[in-house]
Amino acid sequence: APIHSVTEQQRDTLIKNALKIECFHVSCKSDHPSHDKISKNKWNAVGIVLFEYDRKGDFYINNIHCKSGYVVLKRDTNIVRNNETYHAALFKQIFGKSHKKLDKTLVAGGFA
Repeated sequence: APIHSVTEQQRDTLIKNALKIECFHVSCKSDHPSHDKISKNKWNAVGIVLFEYDRKGDFYINNIHCKSGYVVLKRDTNIVRNNETYHAALFKQIFGKSHKKLDKTLVAGGFA
């Protein structure tokens, strides 16, 4: 991809509008790997992190309060998928609807 230079005014606007993540918060709806220490079972985690919804860093999705840096981790075997990615299925499982059915813009990421 080509590198583009920006003016000082454009740079200042980008900095002013930058998303601020004060911390990451692991949701209580997450699976907890520490519970498997006794059995010493290893498991594969799937995660999503939400950054922004409707251009806000403090928001609700389906009555769940989130802030920038809201993280959900689940064991892959605890995610029910119906011809969708693990991340899409995890979002639907936690928030009760597909991310595609949201009426506002969501900025989020997935990891495993």
